Amino acid sequence: MNESSLQLCPVDADNWQAVKELDVFDEQREFVAETSHYLCLCAYGNVWHPLAVMLEDSAIGFLMWAYDSEEQSCWLGGIIIDKSHQRQGYGREAVKRVLEMLSETHGISHFALTYHPQNPAKKLYAELGFVETNEWDGNEVVARLLNASEVSPKVLYSHTR
Repeated sequence: MNESSLQLCPVDADNWQAVKELDVFDEQREFVAETSHYLCLCAYGNVWHPLAVMLEDSAIGFLMWAYDSEEQSCWLGGIIIDKSHQRQGYGREAVKRVLEMLSETHGISHFALTYHPQNPAKKLYAELGFVETNEWDGNEVVARLLNASEVSPKVLYSHTR
């Protein structure tokens, strides 16, 4: 993986169609929605902010974020890496980069996300410092990263998988 060529960019008129075409393996479909669903949440829900995970000029992934002012934390959601680019460290790098970006640009230090208890991605989130709580959102467990500024730079900037 060439870390320097991976970028997070707002989803816009130039890249939304490529983002819409992202696909996952059949066995992952029970854990994520189609990107078109996430794009609609972002466009019409007035809460979520969509980001394309770009490798050079190609969209290889998607994620979205929203800030909850009541609990003063940022939620991450819809994290998808296209099946043709999985198992290469891009998902890990995308999450690390969004944590860094939101910490630096918005001063956010508390993050949360949800996932189905059987989702294999939970291992990645735990390795990045997210801890499962006793909270649930529907059938998904809530995991929180309580202080991104205290996460070891080794975790935020390592290239391990």
